[in-house]
Amino acid sequence: RLEMLLISSLIACILGLVQGEKLLFAQMLWRHGLRTPIGTYSNDPYNEAFFGSHEGELLEEGMKQHFIRGQQLSQ
Repeated sequence: RLEMLLISSLIACILGLVQGEKLLFAQMLWRHGLRTPIGTYSNDPYNEAFFGSHEGELLEEGMKQHFIRGQQLSQ
């Protein structure tokens, strides 16, 4: 479903540009940055202590991904 939404949005933007219309609005969708798991099984060795943060929180790598995405969007 998401793929179809993205493809149809892209086609609509391209058609608007080809016809010489002014782009008034653009929206981007992307996946969140790298996060810790939101749940584990009882004897999982990769628990909260392994990641150093709580369930579902951004990891340092995920924070870097968000920062880089922000830099790309500001250009």
